[in-house]
Amino acid sequence: MTFEIQKQEKDYWWDENSGYGSHIYALQFIFRHIKPSNALEAGLGFYSTPFLLDHLLNVTSIEMQDSAWGDKVVERYGKNTNWSYLINVSDFLPNSIMEQNFDFVLSDGASASRPSIINHFMGKGTETLVGHDTESSWYGWHHVREDLGYFKYQFTDIAPYTTVWTKNEKLIEALKERDSPKDKSIFFMQSFGLGDIIFCQKIANDYIKQGYRVIWGVEPQYLNIQKHFPKITFIDKNLAGVDYNRRDIHEVGNMIVFPLRWSDSLCEVPYRDCMKSKYIFFGKAWQSWKNIEFTRDTEREDLLYSASGVAGYEYTLVFDTFTYNNIPVDIPKQEGMVVYVQEKQGYSLFDWAKLIENASYIHAVASSNIYLFELLNLTAKEVHIYRRPTEKNHENYSYILTKDYILHE
Repeated sequence: MTFEIQKQEKDYWWDENSGYGSHIYALQFIFRHIKPSNALEAGLGFYSTPFLLDHLLNVTSIEMQDSAWGDKVVERYGKNTNWSYLINVSDFLPNSIMEQNFDFVLSDGASASRPSIINHFMGKGTETLVGHDTESSWYGWHHVREDLGYFKYQFTDIAPYTTVWTKNEKLIEALKERDSPKDKSIFFMQSFGLGDIIFCQKIANDYIKQGYRVIWGVEPQYLNIQKHFPKITFIDKNLAGVDYNRRDIHEVGNMIVFPLRWSDSLCEVPYRDCMKSKYIFFGKAWQSWKNIEFTRDTEREDLLYSASGVAGYEYTLVFDTFTYNNIPVDIPKQEGMVVYVQEKQGYSLFDWAKLIENASYIHAVASSNIYLFELLNLTAKEVHIYRRPTEKNHENYSYILTKDYILHE
């Protein structure tokens, strides 16, 4: 039997019009600390709409500015069963929406209505409310009421800015602690690959322990690792305002930028020692890279494990794609029960951990998965590692491997 999870369309990070998605990193932070059950989204979009659908049981959305735009979003996400939507071009919410109660509201719709929507649902006692584009006086954000006991915080890391008003004590505490005691934040310029990012988490943790806030610009498809490393702020690299071709340590705003992606050339080491150079650049021992902690999403792990139908059986787990550019690798066909690991919207590589730890056999191309193999408690009888199609041999990463792997050239 073969179980295969099909690759989904890109999620809320798929679009490259960076300014429109600047509120997503703020929503990521907020949703790490609150768990609302139903939300109102005023203003549909290819960023916030799928994000909310991924995180809430019930989402009500209304498009107030452009009916054609609303139709495009509905065409993509209209089959979601947890979504109610309405296209009603107007500066005002209809009574059918105004009369409802929500525990989360996002106001990103018709310009004239943004502050009034916040005020209305503050008056109804909505716990947490978010406004987008709050750096601009054009929207009239100064009209938002300040006499209802809400804590206000503006995310200014990425423009356009995002503001949250909340009465949730856990979120308020997190927001108060968010501003680093240091004057500067650390920005890691290492947007790919996922294995490199995992390998360098120990470096980031060292700076966090020193009191710095760490920001990491990554490729959009890697943003789903945020939940596993909650002390780091991962953002779409396209939103960071950083020149990724610059090779010196420099400052952008209040960020100290470390050009980690160029560490091998800066440290003048051969490419085979590229991974080691990440630590050499900071004067640290690369062998310490596994001294990290990551948060496991056991609910997602259990869902994948249950869906595979492998409980109580021996099975083979196959990683047959070099994930950075989705190059297929010719791994011999396996017999018996086989689970193929593929991208799935709403799931990260780490969410496959339970299936990895319980597999009887593993066949994998040497990609980001090998770093996860090193961090997990494997019980497989055999773990086969296949050379990347872009490499001539395993020398660029074999020194990282400490377990009993079978390497295939």
